[in-house]
Amino acid sequence: MNDELREQLLGYYLEFANSVPIKNMDPDYVPSELREYIPYAELWGESDVAIRARLLAKAPILAIKELAAIGYEIEGKLSLWSASSEIDSSGTSKEFLAFSAMKMAAEEATPDWERTQCTVKIDYAGGDKQEFLSQIGKQLHFPYFSYPKWEGFNDWLSSLDWFEHHIITMDHVALPTLSGDDLDIYYSILKDAVEYWHFRPEHKLILQFAPELNVPDDLRNLKS
Repeated sequence: MNDELREQLLGYYLEFANSVPIKNMDPDYVPSELREYIPYAELWGESDVAIRARLLAKAPILAIKELAAIGYEIEGKLSLWSASSEIDSSGTSKEFLAFSAMKMAAEEATPDWERTQCTVKIDYAGGDKQEFLSQIGKQLHFPYFSYPKWEGFNDWLSSLDWFEHHIITMDHVALPTLSGDDLDIYYSILKDAVEYWHFRPEHKLILQFAPELNVPDDLRNLKS
């Protein structure tokens, strides 16, 4: 694992966790055939399921590929370790727990190269809310979206099980000239959807806006 990737993964842990996984794992407590994987266990060995899911959702494709490969490599060795006397007398060593958590992360990961992706181009600049929502709904293949309303748009965007793709990029090259609070409602729905997608590591929602568009700073380039 290169230093840049390692620092990037550590940054994700610092963002989501109260503490990062074991930093200085003692090689003496790790079987010799597994010691080469210690740097990975230090990063991926998080027992908290929610934190692990968020890291998997954010991790670069290279890290996911490495994790998937390591999961296969250590499976048999981890089983032998579990059955050996190298686990301390108190029950289970912290090193073994970290390696076990890393193995679970590998099982939970949906590799990026197996994820399907699509980009939704949003270029409607008119003032018709229904036309605006219809154009988005058609590109995302929202079912039964003939008469779009904000409530329905919010429901479909937060219901991931039916999505045909794992990774959705909403690329805004224009914004509609909607009346009243409609544009703020749209922004709010996008933020809520991104927050919801955070907890589904197999999916990613990415928001993009052209530089010339006037959008809230916390919305630009937001992603789950």
